Amino acid sequence: YFRCQHAYWMIDRKKEPLPAFAKLLSLFKEMPWVKEAAINVIKLAEQIDPDGQKVMAREDILNVKKMIKDNGWI
Repeated sequence: YFRCQHAYWMIDRKKEPLPAFAKLLSLFKEMPWVKEAAINVIKLAEQIDPDGQKVMAREDILNVKKMIKDNGWI
């Protein structure tokens, strides 16, 4: 919970979306059952790179999307 909230704080207050993305992705890698981290790492990636042109942890993002789909998370 604290790590997710800290990532959101980094986005809202510090205007640091890339470190927040890294924090959420790291949280997902350590605890893939944390639904909130999985969903928000995808949302943040889409905001940072809406066209998907940057090669930003592409394999990791695919893994997150697979986990979301496999679990039926919305």
